[in-house]
This record gives sequence, structure tokens and C-alpha cells, in this order.
Amino acid sequence: MALNAPRDEPRLRVLHLRSSAGLYGAEQVLLTLLPALPALGIEVVLGCLRNPYQARLELHERALALGIDSRLVACNGRFDSGTVGAIRRLAEDLDADAVHVHDYKSVFHARLANRPRRPLVATLHGHFADTPAVRLYNWIELALVRGADRVCIVSDAMRETLARRRIDPARTVTVPNGVDTGRYRPDDAAAARVALGLPPEARVFGTAMRLAAPKFPIGLVEAFAAARPRIAANAVLVIAGDGPMRAGLEARIEALGLGGSVRLLGVRDDLERVYPAFDAFVLPSLSEGLPMALLEAMACGIVPIATAVGRVPEVIEGVAAAPLPPGDVAALADALAGFEPAGPAAPIRAALRSRVLDRYAAGSLARAYADVYRGLGRPAALPARPLASPGA
Repeated sequence: MALNAPRDEPRLRVLHLRSSAGLYGAEQVLLTLLPALPALGIEVVLGCLRNPYQARLELHERALALGIDSRLVACNGRFDSGTVGAIRRLAEDLDADAVHVHDYKSVFHARLANRPRRPLVATLHGHFADTPAVRLYNWIELALVRGADRVCIVSDAMRETLARRRIDPARTVTVPNGVDTGRYRPDDAAAARVALGLPPEARVFGTAMRLAAPKFPIGLVEAFAAARPRIAANAVLVIAGDGPMRAGLEARIEALGLGGSVRLLGVRDDLERVYPAFDAFVLPSLSEGLPMALLEAMACGIVPIATAVGRVPEVIEGVAAAPLPPGDVAALADALAGFEPAGPAAPIRAALRSRVLDRYAAGSLARAYADVYRGLGRPAALPARPLASPGA
């Protein structure tokens, strides 16, 4: 469906801010959302806060490749007074109608930079407190977004947390994630397996995740090990992604004797070519909001085996098996062992993609955020303004 700006609506300009450590779920949401907004009358600029621990910013590079106006914002630590000035100047140069923040570091600096005041939108992409530092950052983010004009969440399950932190429910909006269904679509499974070096006849369970405790990667390989005696001998588990638990996961794979049947792909920027190799997409998470990887795999027609976390039960209801209790290795092993692959023409594959097309496509995501921006208040009409030239 084509996206069209409402007639007689003024064009708005929104500055998005993100401090990124890689291409994870929140980054994929941004890369799906931002290219779709201009057709709805929303001009966008992405400000990527520099990470002093990374030589390159993948989000910035990918955004530029997609034609998104992305600017690097100087940031030399968790809290940098220079970043405050840089954001203020960028917002002024762009004459932004609103600032949209996507993480604790961005909201901290944007709150300090917001002079003169512009409407502030914050999206909470999901809190996964797997370390004391992350728990602190989550606490800071929730404290700071109380000052936002709109707080967007990906799942209604997050409302209870916001209520406990006294965030006004009248300013809270649920905006489900969206997927680029042109990029993520059914493809040739045989060719995908050849590209990954997988046997064409193998039964392939796969996932894409950050290797961190809330995603339960070690529980997944333990479940796979427990299920192996009941699965075809050529079963393979494929895990795309990286993270702090990589070394521990590798050690557990070796201890379980799974070295020949578990493939760790590392970070992939071509998951649309990886998912079609899977018979099933496994989401073993202990906590989620609305996982992008699940939506991407479903858009490719891949059958999910997932836990009942966040918005997952709603996403798969009626098109896949009932979700599993999170953290239950035995239940996950039973689900893997009992799984029967669906052929490429199976109705379930079409139903999975239709679910994403109907509820979680990029167009729906863009329209929802366009409504958020237009609901912030704006003079009835303003002349079109040229964008400032991109900086470094």
C-alpha cells in the first residue's frame, strides 16, 4: 500500500537520536521507519551519537546506504557536555519540529539540549536488565522519559512498568514494531542453505539474537542437546548474532558435544538471506517487547517456536503453536523434538507472512508515528524549508 501525506497537512521535521552499539532490534526499527516517513509528510534526520569504543558506527553507515540523512554527533562518554551543545545546534540548524529519542543516553543529552523547548518523543524499545550497569541505565531512562511529551512502547505489557514509574498513561502510546516486507520475504531455501554451507536435507532450527542473558542462548543449546536423540540425526542449530555471552556459549556447546551441529554465524547484516534456510525460527527469550527477529522470520514464512514473552503470544496467535513458558528448557526441548517441517507451499507459511503484512508492515509503523508527531501540536501551516547540508 502506498504511503501518502494527508492533504493540507504541513510537512514536519523530526530529529531522531540514537546511541548505538550495533545493528540490533531498535536499529532495525529505525532503518525500517525512517525511509517510510517522508511519504507521509515527515522529514527525518538521524543523529547517531558516536561510541568512543567503536571504530565505526554500523547504524550510521547503514542509514546512509539507505538514503537516510544521518549525522554523526560527537559523544566521548556516557554523559558529555559537548554532546548537549552538538544536539542543540543540530536541532536549531534543522529547525526541528520535534526530537525523537531511542535510548537512555539520547534522552539524557536531549533533555539538557532542549532549549528552546521542542516537543520530545521517546521510544522504549524494551528493557533487558542483564547487568547492574544496564539496570542503572534503564532506571535513568525511565526517570527521564517522564518529561517527554509522548512515550512510545512496542507492547502494552510495558504499561505496568511505566505506571510504577509514574509515567502519565495519557502520554503513553503503543506503537508495534514494523518490518520491511520487501526485504524480508520467502526465498529459495536450498540456495540459502548452500550459501551457509548447510546440508540441503538437514532439519534446520535457527535464530537471530544478541548473545545476552535475557535471550537465553545457553538454554537454547541445552534444549537442542536434550532434543537431539529425538530429532533427525542431521539436525542443525544455527545462531546469528554476537554479544557478551559468546565465550560462555561456545564453552557450553563444546561441553555438550554439539560442535558439529551448532553453527554460530556471528553478526549478519543479511538476515533476509539467512532466515529462508531455517525450517523453524526459535525465540527462547526470557523477556521481550516485540522482537524484530520474530517478525522478520515470519515475513519470510518461517514457522516460529517461541516463548510467551512480551507481545509474542499476540503475534503468533492462530498462525503457530502456542508459546512456551520462558526459561523452561524441557518444554523447549519437547517443542524442538516434536516439530515437523512445513513444505515451501504449506498454508502456514502464507499465513505467517500475511500476519506480518496485515499488522506489522513498515507502512503501519510509519503511519502510527506520523500520527504521534502530528498530535504534538503545530501551527496550521508553515512554508517548506530546505534541509541544512549534512555535516560530518
